[in-house]
Amino acid sequence: MPSDYQNSLLCTFSRTDLTLQSCTAALAREVGRASPDELLGAYVIDLFSPHSLHEFEAYLLAEDFSSSIECRLAGGSQLGGMLVKLAHAEDGDAFELSFLPAQDHSAEIARLRNEIERLRGQSGRLERLSALLTHDLRGSLHAVLSGVEVTLHSVGDTLPPVASKQLQHVKRAADSMHGVLEDVSQLLQVKYGNYPLTLTEFDELVDDVILQLSPVTPADATLRRAGPLPSLMCREPLVRELVRNLIENSIKYRAERPLQVDVEAEGPTLVIRDNGVGIAPEDLERVLSPLARADRAGLNEGGTGMGLALAVEIAENHGGSIRLTSDLGVGTTVYVTLQSVYEIREDD
Repeated sequence: MPSDYQNSLLCTFSRTDLTLQSCTAALAREVGRASPDELLGAYVIDLFSPHSLHEFEAYLLAEDFSSSIECRLAGGSQLGGMLVKLAHAEDGDAFELSFLPAQDHSAEIARLRNEIERLRGQSGRLERLSALLTHDLRGSLHAVLSGVEVTLHSVGDTLPPVASKQLQHVKRAADSMHGVLEDVSQLLQVKYGNYPLTLTEFDELVDDVILQLSPVTPADATLRRAGPLPSLMCREPLVRELVRNLIENSIKYRAERPLQVDVEAEGPTLVIRDNGVGIAPEDLERVLSPLARADRAGLNEGGTGMGLALAVEIAENHGGSIRLTSDLGVGTTVYVTLQSVYEIREDD
């Protein structure tokens, strides 16, 4: 056996049952395994990405030893594909597969690694700046609010009406700024926080959110999960906040009739539908931006204009998106698609 055998990308597999009989350490590492032993007895098709299975199966059935094909490996670290070459093994009941990079991507890999390091450094600086900014703003805002509240409590009755009115105005503005600051802080946490992916039962998550919102839910409102929801791999605290924000929006912008909010699923897309005041067509895109609020029949005095923007950021954090449809006076439907998560089906 050549001295560089284990550094080659090689394997042999049975012609009858397609199970791997041998595998080099280099190939095992290339498909994300710690050692060749983890692959012995596995099917040869387990080496390939799902996108390359059709091409490999056709190549294997043809038994064309004079040609090679380009495929991608399962969990492979290479940027491009691998050239796969089929040959007879020493054992007459086995085939040998050899793999070579289709192209030399070493320069591109080095460039991408440098870019990743640059972005990590930039992200770290932004994170530190954001934390400092929110900390300093919180301190200054707390001083303003405390001063106004102490003044109104101690000498408010003796102040001229104009002065008292101005202090009340300052307090309302400071309270509003505090809300914006908290929402911006949440937005930064979504961008820079470290939230691992966990398997999340959306049935339980939505039921919990509805229960938590019960103290602020009007007596004539019905919040319900309409049908079963999927179990997804997601960043659970973030998605919980997304669902809470969207249901709170429905409560905040309700119509005079009894409120109905339904949460259901269309595949991996979460759908939240209400019968509230609705949003004008010209506002549908704008309300997804930070600090933007729609003119919802004069009901937009409260809120910071960050709720939907935060929901969008969380969806994008999962490789997804948010889409709105709405009719003024009829209601609004929000579609949350989480593209980068995996749906766990009942029969899996």
